[in-house]
Amino acid sequence: MTAAWRRLTARLRLTLWYAVVLAGTQLALGLTGLGLVQHALYGNADELLRSKAAAVQTEVDWARGRLSFDAPRLPEGQMPSVAVGLDVVRVWDRDGLIVFSREALAGLAPADPAAVQAILNDQQGFDTTRTTDGTAVRLYLEPVRAREGVIGVIQVGRSLGEVEAILGQLRLIGALGLAAALALALGGGYFLAGRALAPVDRITRAAERIGAEDLSRRLGLALPDDELGRLARAFDAMIGRLDEAFQRQRRFTADAAHELRTPLSIICAQAETARGHPREPTYDARVLDDIYHEGQRLRELMESLLVLARIDAGQPLALAPLDLEELVADVTERIAPRAHERGLEIRTLIGEAGPVSGDATWLTQLLLNLLDNGLRHTPPSGRVTLSLAGAPGGVLLKVADTGEGIAAEHLPHIFERFYRADRARTRAAGGTGLGLAICGWVAEAHHGRLTVESEVGRGTVFSLWLPAALPTIVPAQDRPEVTPDIVQGEVHARRHSLG
Repeated sequence: MTAAWRRLTARLRLTLWYAVVLAGTQLALGLTGLGLVQHALYGNADELLRSKAAAVQTEVDWARGRLSFDAPRLPEGQMPSVAVGLDVVRVWDRDGLIVFSREALAGLAPADPAAVQAILNDQQGFDTTRTTDGTAVRLYLEPVRAREGVIGVIQVGRSLGEVEAILGQLRLIGALGLAAALALALGGGYFLAGRALAPVDRITRAAERIGAEDLSRRLGLALPDDELGRLARAFDAMIGRLDEAFQRQRRFTADAAHELRTPLSIICAQAETARGHPREPTYDARVLDDIYHEGQRLRELMESLLVLARIDAGQPLALAPLDLEELVADVTERIAPRAHERGLEIRTLIGEAGPVSGDATWLTQLLLNLLDNGLRHTPPSGRVTLSLAGAPGGVLLKVADTGEGIAAEHLPHIFERFYRADRARTRAAGGTGLGLAICGWVAEAHHGRLTVESEVGRGTVFSLWLPAALPTIVPAQDRPEVTPDIVQGEVHARRHSLG
C-alpha cells in the first residue's frame, strides 16, 4: 500500500487526500444529522404513545372489584375512537387476564407475561418488536391506577413504518449526496491541485534547464509572497551561491594551475638549457640557484594548497588555553633571521592581555603569514611591529609595517585566494597569494575578526581580535570594530627590537 501510494503523483495524492477529508466531513455531518432526526422521530412517537395511553385509560372502568373497558363492539382490527392512530391496544386486569385486545397488524407476537407482571408492580416502559413480515412496532405499557393501587395494565402500540420510511429516504439522500460530493471533490480537487502545483511544475522545468555549465540562469518567476514564491526565491538564491562557488572554484583551479606551471616551466627550461651548455662552474651554480629558488617557491605553493585542502575538508581546531605572550615571542624568534637578511627591524610590544583559547599551530601560522607579508613589502631599513594587548571582550594582535601600503581598491579582496594587488602583491616580491586567505580562515575559525588598514607609501596594519574565552562565542554584532587605536592601556610590559 505504501509503495503504491508513493508511486502516485503529488497531484493525485493531494486530490485523494482532499476527497477523503471532504467525504469524511460529509459522512460525519450526515450521520450526526441522521442521528438527530432519528432521535426526534422516535421521541415524537413515544410522546404520542403516552398521550394515547392516557386517552385509553379514560375508558377503563373499575366497579365491584372488576376492571372493564367500555368500547362499542367493533369489527376485528378496528380501533375505538380513543385509540385512533394506534395499531395495538391491549388491557389486562390486575390478575393478568386480558380484558380488551385490538391489533391492526398481522403477525404481532403476544405480550410477554413477565413484562405485564412488571407493569403490575407499578412500572412502565417502552419496547420495540417486529411482526412476522418485519414491520417494526413501538409498544408502551403503563399501569392503571385506582384508590386500591394498580388495578390493570394498558399496552398501546404503533407501527414505525413511517418513521423507518423517512429515515430510509434520508439515508438514500445522504448516500447520493455523499457520492455526488465525492465526485465533485475528485474533479474539483484534481483541478485545484493542478492549479496549486502549477508553480512547482514551472520551478521544476526551469530547474531542469539549469545545468552545471549554465548556473547564471535563474527561475525569475513572478510569484506572490507565499510558500511557493519563497521557495522560488530561495532556489534562485541557492543557484546564485552555487554559481559563485563554481566561479570561485574555477578561478582557484586556474590560478593554482598557473602558479604551478610557472616554476615548473622555469625549472624545465633551466635544466634543458644546462643539458646543452658546456660545463662551467659559474653557469652551473647560477642554474642550480634558479632551480633551487623555483623549487622553494613550488614547495611553498604546495604547502599552502595542502593547508587550503585541509581547510576545505573542515579540519577541526584543537582549542586549548594559550599563553599569547609565549606564542608572540616564539613567532618573533622564528621570523627574526629572515628580517636580518632583508635588513629590517622586528619590534615586539606586549601589554596586559587576558587568557584565550585557541589552536597554537594555526595561530602561529597566521602570525607568520602576516609577518612574512610585512617583510616582503617593506623596503630595507623599514620596521615590522607585532603587538599584543587587551581589547573589549578579548585580546588584540596587530602586525604593522612601514612598507609600500595597499591601495584602497584592493583592500576588500586581499583575503581572496590567489589575489594580488597590481603593485602591492607582485610575483617579484614572492608569495603565492594564499597566505592572507589562510589567515582569514584561521581568524574566522577562532570566532575572531581580522581586518586591515593601509595607506599607500606609509604602511599597512593587520589587526586580529580574538574573544577572551572560547567556546563562549561573542555574537558578531557585539564584536568590536578592530582599528589601530583600539589597544587600551599603556603598552609597557615588554619592548624589544630585533634588527
